Amino acid sequence: MLTPQTPTEDTLYDLAIIGGGITGAAVARDAALRGLKTILFEKTDFGAGASTKTSKLAHGGLRYLEYGEIGLVRESLRERNRLLNLCSPWVKPLPFLFPVYDSSRRPLWQIATGIRLYQCMAGESSKKWQRRLSADAVGDRVKGLCADGLRGAAGYTDAQMQDGRLVIENIRSSLSHGAQAYNYSDVVSVRRAATQWHTLSIKQNSAQFDVSARCVVNATGAWSNDVLNRIGVERKLVAPSKGVHVVLPDIGLDAALVLEAPQDRRIFFVLPWEQRTLIGTTDTFSDDDPGSLTVNKDDVRYLLEAFQRYFLERSFDEDDVVATFAGLRPLISSKPGHAASAASRTHRIVVDQDRVISVAGGKFTTYRAMAEAVVDLVARRLGETAALATCQTDVLPLWAADESIKNGAPSDAMPDHWPDFYGPRATEMATLMQARPDLAEPISPDFPYLKAELYYGIQNERVHCLEDWLERRTPIALSRKLTPRFIKDASVTFETMRGAS
Repeated sequence: MLTPQTPTEDTLYDLAIIGGGITGAAVARDAALRGLKTILFEKTDFGAGASTKTSKLAHGGLRYLEYGEIGLVRESLRERNRLLNLCSPWVKPLPFLFPVYDSSRRPLWQIATGIRLYQCMAGESSKKWQRRLSADAVGDRVKGLCADGLRGAAGYTDAQMQDGRLVIENIRSSLSHGAQAYNYSDVVSVRRAATQWHTLSIKQNSAQFDVSARCVVNATGAWSNDVLNRIGVERKLVAPSKGVHVVLPDIGLDAALVLEAPQDRRIFFVLPWEQRTLIGTTDTFSDDDPGSLTVNKDDVRYLLEAFQRYFLERSFDEDDVVATFAGLRPLISSKPGHAASAASRTHRIVVDQDRVISVAGGKFTTYRAMAEAVVDLVARRLGETAALATCQTDVLPLWAADESIKNGAPSDAMPDHWPDFYGPRATEMATLMQARPDLAEPISPDFPYLKAELYYGIQNERVHCLEDWLERRTPIALSRKLTPRFIKDASVTFETMRGAS
């Protein structure tokens, strides 16, 4: 990633973005591609909120058909297809099975009909993807799945993604097109300095400075209400919902499972992920501080009990849990009494003080479309629609402008896990390792991660602390039980590399 420039107080930016999750990162990329002078600030690390605490799925949201959210499903499927096409290194097809039991809320024929509609809305041949499996065929496909009362399953295809990599790649793309972006930079206030711009006060380490911008976008997710209040806007835009995931040892799945939790009949997923099994998610409204969100025992117990209902021969308890993580979805505030799982996943864009634009809600899958709508509105507010380039993110691959990706070393120079972790960035890292053989050494004997990976993150991806790399530039900490020796060795390596950079 490009070396950070120093923001200058005498520069008037067209657009200042508060929030470096997937939405803010995508707005920065779209705006920069259209020629807007853009700057972004993130209070902690890029993607540190809900953007890297997802189910790792790029999907249309099959269950939203039940709530009549036809427009949302159609848009999500369209954007899923774009992600598969334009972000293919980090978004890949994943087969799904929807087992149906005697106790299920919907019969098999109804589930299969819904999936046929879902695939048709995606523009895919129902003959190619949609299929029904007998109970015996499901048992052969999913070893250990409870057969008692199993009627069969319907199958379809969605996609799995590297959410953290999509965040950082949108940031990197925005920088390559002229934007500026800063993590660990807290916007402490926004004030209207004149009729034509706002002034943001930013705290960065021990320094504080001001930046002026003609338009401000609030893309802070679960923090949206707080940021609006800080600006002086009395608005409750979001009602955050807590989503918890549990990671278990690999149970040998080659397809994702869509199941009903026996406790409340909510839909949850059991997914193959990083040679592990990912279970999620919970969905409950939460008033927890987004910055100090934790996973409690009730959350873990709920997911383990739901999983155990379908895998009676598996005996997993809390001691077997490899990792847990939780995020707060920025759902649009709705009428009291609605369950979080039934709340709409559509997004909302609102304008305050003429040019303070807030965007919230939506799904990770639709991040690009949300960003396009936001930048369209920014252009209209600035009165420069005709002067700007049109949106390019619907046709331009995410890595298109990065020459380093095209000129990397051959794949046989890479460790096995690099292509899935880093996509085409792995070639750039392999070239670095060839030039610096000392970086080919493992960080620790406990795991096959090389010093080159950590060095690359520090030098190129704004890694400020070890957690940034372990949780967001890679999925290591979310998919492995890290040993004390690995943490110690990685900490020493990190401090040494940071001191030398």
